[in-house]
Amino acid sequence: MKKSKTPRNMAIISAYNCDGTAIVENTMTLDDYYGSSCEVIDSTAYRVSRGIESICGLLYNSKGILFQEFMNRYGKDGTYLGATIKYDDGAVVEFKP
Repeated sequence: MKKSKTPRNMAIISAYNCDGTAIVENTMTLDDYYGSSCEVIDSTAYRVSRGIESICGLLYNSKGILFQEFMNRYGKDGTYLGATIKYDDGAVVEFKP
């Protein structure tokens, strides 16, 4: 039997520089995502040292359904500039500091 390639109970976090070039991609379980620190999201020094200005996340439930997609935006100095979150029900929420 083939294994499904659809992520299940997973978070895929991708970080990009100002040109849109992917710098980092982390895949982890949702338990790890919610329960522990994610350096690319939580560390200003980490983002600044790598030139990260946006972080995109895709969150999949246990059935492999994408239930949340987000994009966090940061300045060159690592300052949080805002976020957009899209939920599986179609709702879109914008956050600004």
